[in-house]
Amino acid sequence: MNLRMKLLLGIGIALMVSFTLVAVFSYISLEQSYRTLEKQEVQNTLENAVSSLESDMKHTYSVNRDYAAWTDTYLFVEGQNPGWVDHNAGSDFFTRFDLDYVLLFNGSNTFVFGRGYNASSQMIEMVPAPLKSDLQDLNRAENNVTSTEGTYGILDSPAGLFIFSSHPVLNDGFKGPAAGRLYILRSIDSRYLAALATREGYQVTLITPQEIATDPSLARAVAQITPESPVVVVPEDADTVTGYVHVEDMRNPGGFYVRITGPRTTYHIGQDTLFVFLASLLGAGIFIILFVLLFIDRIVLSRLNAVISTVRKNGENGHDAVLPGDTGEDELSRLVQEIDPVFSQLAESRNELKQSEERYRTLIDQLPDYVVVHRDGILLYVNPVAASYFGYEPAELIGKPVLPFIAPEYHDTIRQAIPKRMTGEKFPSYEIEIAARDGTYHTVLVNGAVIKYEGRPASLNVLTDITTLKQAEETIRLANETLEKRVTERTRALSMANLQLTAEISARNFAEQQITRSLAEKDLLLREIHHRVKNNLQIIASLLNLQSRYITDPKVLETLRDSQSRVRAMALVHERIYRSENIGEINVMEYLDYLAKQIFRLYSLHPNRITITVTPADPMANIDTVIPIGLIMNELLSNSLKHAFLDGREGKVSIECTPHGADRLRFVYHDNGIGIPEGFDWTNTESLGLRLVNDLVSQLNGTIVLGAGDGTTFIIEIQKTPAGKSSSS
Repeated sequence: MNLRMKLLLGIGIALMVSFTLVAVFSYISLEQSYRTLEKQEVQNTLENAVSSLESDMKHTYSVNRDYAAWTDTYLFVEGQNPGWVDHNAGSDFFTRFDLDYVLLFNGSNTFVFGRGYNASSQMIEMVPAPLKSDLQDLNRAENNVTSTEGTYGILDSPAGLFIFSSHPVLNDGFKGPAAGRLYILRSIDSRYLAALATREGYQVTLITPQEIATDPSLARAVAQITPESPVVVVPEDADTVTGYVHVEDMRNPGGFYVRITGPRTTYHIGQDTLFVFLASLLGAGIFIILFVLLFIDRIVLSRLNAVISTVRKNGENGHDAVLPGDTGEDELSRLVQEIDPVFSQLAESRNELKQSEERYRTLIDQLPDYVVVHRDGILLYVNPVAASYFGYEPAELIGKPVLPFIAPEYHDTIRQAIPKRMTGEKFPSYEIEIAARDGTYHTVLVNGAVIKYEGRPASLNVLTDITTLKQAEETIRLANETLEKRVTERTRALSMANLQLTAEISARNFAEQQITRSLAEKDLLLREIHHRVKNNLQIIASLLNLQSRYITDPKVLETLRDSQSRVRAMALVHERIYRSENIGEINVMEYLDYLAKQIFRLYSLHPNRITITVTPADPMANIDTVIPIGLIMNELLSNSLKHAFLDGREGKVSIECTPHGADRLRFVYHDNGIGIPEGFDWTNTESLGLRLVNDLVSQLNGTIVLGAGDGTTFIIEIQKTPAGKSSSS
């Protein structure tokens, strides 16, 4: 977008924003003014209605006062003037004063006279009973007032709403005492309310306290009335406006309100006026905007655009174009008159620059370095030295792409370098291979920079031939290979020396084999010892078994069986060691599983009645640890089989083992039998088995506790004997 369009667009937007702000603020101001006029109109209508209502109340009171303070009326109430009705309460009385009812009560609150008038039928009628009763109640209250003045206001009676006035019946000159009270009423009906509306389309309503109590919207509206704002105006919707004002009532002070409802004529007139105003403002704004834009474009921008076009042509072609003639006296005219000498100077500078470029081109043509200029990978200039070096004429290379002359493995480097150089980003020098006409490749080092060539950015590259340098590097590489070969030969000599060292190491290995053989012989001897110990223990167990056949005493027989079980437990340890690949340690849980099966066989128990579960695990221990563990589990299992499952009951026994740290084992022994009796101190008992258990646990630096729950649970934690302290070692 040129300057002309930007300026016109900016001025147009500024003018549009200005007119928009004027329209918005005008609309807000006029809208508020018409709302104020509407409110004032409703207030005036309300005030007129209330003024008419109060005028009618005063008129009714004035009539009442004239008739009540009259001796004829006084005598009639006293029963002495029966002609008063015919002369003073006929239809002409009601029509002349625009009244609806007249009632008289004597001093004892007795109804004396009452009459009404129906304006529609123009007939005299009786006073409705609810109205008579309501006034009688009111009269009873007013008889307590000794004032000679009357009252007036609005009466909300079961018979309807009335303008109400009352006055004590007195003699001429307002002399008492009062003989009774005269009531005169005017009905507040639709006909009367319609007469109160002084404006066309408005409707007047008198709101009672009962209506306010049952209608929340009315209650909210009248709640806004304050001494500072006695009139409230509420726009109900787009077409209706409502106003409220308070009026006094004799029986309910402050309870009645006059409501006036009417069309929003003023508001709609204001809306129409605003629409016409805004439309006019819009039309005027569009006209002014177009006029200003055309004026500025005609007087300033078009002339300035002509000058710019001439300047551009002179910039492209030299001082050939002629500036537009302008003989005016404004600033733009003076600019046109002053700029022509500048063009002359620019033309001279252009010629000097052209001569300078020719000198620099001649200088580059004569340089011994290889100079290449390209733009976007297309050759623009190649100095004669570079073209000749690669076997070409400069004219053959101009306009050709760069990449076909470069070895393919360097194309990615060129593609990265060209855009970075053109954007001004630094790119380090790099090596490439360029193909000559004869097909040979020359290695060159490329250094480049961005210049202006023929008025546009281009990449100037200076190529340095480093083919000789690369050949020298190849020579160095070959020398390195020769050196590596010599190193290899030296390494071979060192290998021969290493063979001699190997012979010495073989002798040392022979000695180690002799030691290993000696250890194997020792291991065999230990296995033989364990085998013999196991056999001897089994012989002892067999002797105990034979001896038990000749013993009839149950206690002695049980003692022999316990001893036989303990001997078997120790014999099994030696048997497991004898059969183990590692003579130093055996698997604890495999040993306990085998021991449990042997004990079951000793007690001749059916496997379906009592089952035992030994949880598989991998803790390893030496003989000094395993033998005490075996004796402990032998005692606990024997006790369970003898005492926990009496009367042939079925049961389960389980043994679990878990490592507890690096050198401790934790065993949990459990049976679901009858359990240890309450009060039984198993840690301090005469039983050899339990004492043996405690002693063996202490021997292993362990602890044993009796667990809670059903059956019997022992939790045993022991410390494994270090391997170096095993007797088998």
